[in-house]
Amino acid sequence: APPCKVNGETLQGGATTFWDYGLKQRLDVHPKMGSVLIFQHNMLMHSGEDVISGTKITLRTDIMYRKKA
Repeated sequence: APPCKVNGETLQGGATTFWDYGLKQRLDVHPKMGSVLIFQHNMLMHSGEDVISGTKITLRTDIMYRKKA
């Protein structure tokens, strides 16, 4: 992945990894300035790679909803 810079700092590391339940396959999503990663947490195994250098800014929010009767 190309380097991501925030305030002049180059970010190294910090990918979000999605795993299959057999842990045989993985998908790494590398941070990119100005991008957003949206995914459903339910039944989706994921982890965050360590940030080696630079700054990774994250925000987590939850959307709660229910079906109208």
